[in-house]
Amino acid sequence: MKKILFHICLFFHLSTFAQETTTLSSELKKLGQYFTGTFSSEQQSRTDSVNYYNMRLAITPIWTLRTDGIWLYLEQATHGFENKPYRQRIYHVTENEPGIFECAIFTIDEPLRFAQKPLDCERALTPDSLNQRFGCSLFLKKKGDIFTGGTTNKACSSERKSAKYTTTQLSLSPNEINMWERGYTEKGVQVLGPEKGGYVFVRKP
Repeated sequence: MKKILFHICLFFHLSTFAQETTTLSSELKKLGQYFTGTFSSEQQSRTDSVNYYNMRLAITPIWTLRTDGIWLYLEQATHGFENKPYRQRIYHVTENEPGIFECAIFTIDEPLRFAQKPLDCERALTPDSLNQRFGCSLFLKKKGDIFTGGTTNKACSSERKSAKYTTTQLSLSPNEINMWERGYTEKGVQVLGPEKGGYVFVRKP
């Protein structure tokens, strides 16, 4: 009798798990695919080296068995210094309502220990060990084959003293991420980021 009950409980547990693993919508999964990969702004920097540097962007899925959205580990680095990225973040991408996506942004304590080691990051960290950057979430909508959006107000405080707050505009297509980050003083004067437009990161093979 105990064995029968065990197998019944196991069946319902596996059935529930199977349902949970399919809760991510096809559009959310597609957004995760757009984010994932290695990207370069080399082409843009060759065209306009005055305003744009040759940068690398690497984004790797982590905690892929979780069903509360898509988790991504992100690194940004100058070409040639990929082992010393100037930015390391965790993105948590969810679909708040059909067609409306939120990308919450988290920082990591002592991030350089995980430089170019996404698997180490996945093993060593848990969601509750992260530091959320409140006010910095990116809100995206799908328009055709592109996801586009960004921050919604001036609530994302700057990590650099020259700026009071930052804004981000973001668009993602199958082979390109366009990210325009700018920093402003309290009076709204831009002091950080390119003035002409965002960085264009092209997917690398």
